[in-house]
Parts: sequence; structure tokens; C-alpha cells
Amino acid sequence: MVHGWPSMWATWIKQIPYFEKTYHLLVPDQRGFGSSSHPGDVQASGTIGDMVGDMVCVLEHAGVQKATCVGHDWGSQVCWEAARMRPDLFEAVAGITVPVSMRRPSYFVRPILTPG
Repeated sequence: MVHGWPSMWATWIKQIPYFEKTYHLLVPDQRGFGSSSHPGDVQASGTIGDMVGDMVCVLEHAGVQKATCVGHDWGSQVCWEAARMRPDLFEAVAGITVPVSMRRPSYFVRPILTPG
């Protein structure tokens, strides 16, 4: 579950009790929000590809091999790009409270490469 801007993981506080009964949930703070780290300079905070990379790292750390990414607000964009960049990992996406944006050319994002 990926929060929007300028929220934190607690955006999902009312949904967590319902979904945790059925699903294994990961609800991190995005880069620079809540208790996550941030480089300080907004210009250095990274690209959408970096945020997707953060999500990939969270899933790898948790031992997750396939995931559904649920995003709220700006988090929806992160989820859509995650599924586009890593369809092997993100098998489904739900975007909440925002319309889906049209596919953009691949030069807008950097691919996420994994070892091996």
C-alpha cells in the first residue's frame, strides 16, 4: 500500500484492519515522508524510478516474489510505474482517488535492474 503526497503510511490506518485479515500487507513511508530517510535537497530526492526501486527493495527485504500494488493519490503513479517497470514483481495495481494516466514513452523512467 503506497501513500500519496503529502501523507504517510497512516493514510491507510482505517483500511489496514480489514485487509490484514486476508493479505500480507506492507505499508511503508515513501522516501522523505514520515520516518523514512531523505537526502535533504528536494532536487536530489530521486525520480519515479527511484521510488519504484524503493518499493522493490521493500518487497525483496520482506521476501515477497509477487505483489499487488495499491496506491492512493501520488502513490498510484508509483504503483503504475512499478507494474510497468517490473511486471515480473508487480502483478496487479489499484489506483485510488486518481484517474489513470496514459502510457508515456520509456525515456521518462529508468529501468530497475536486479542482480542475477
